[in-house]
Amino acid sequence: TPSLRDCTFSVKPGELILLTGESGCDKTTIIKLVNGLLQHTGGGTLAGTVMVGGQDVAQTPLWELARTVGSVFQNPKSQFFNLDTTSEVLFG
Repeated sequence: TPSLRDCTFSVKPGELILLTGESGCDKTTIIKLVNGLLQHTGGGTLAGTVMVGGQDVAQTPLWELARTVGSVFQNPKSQFFNLDTTSEVLFG
């Protein structure tokens, strides 16, 4: 059963979006669709197209998407590889 159907939205240049909702309502799925993680890591099946900046996310390298799309998840500390900022910056 698809978790999302007929989901369409637009974000204007320079606009920031906050995605909120109850646990389990597919916020993370939407974020992973937009930032390309779902398409590039095989985390699901996409029927349709996700466009960012006029480019198909499934056909755009993750490093290029990262120039445009940023994501902060519920526990930001768990999305980093290192425990302190200096080590994280040096890692990148």
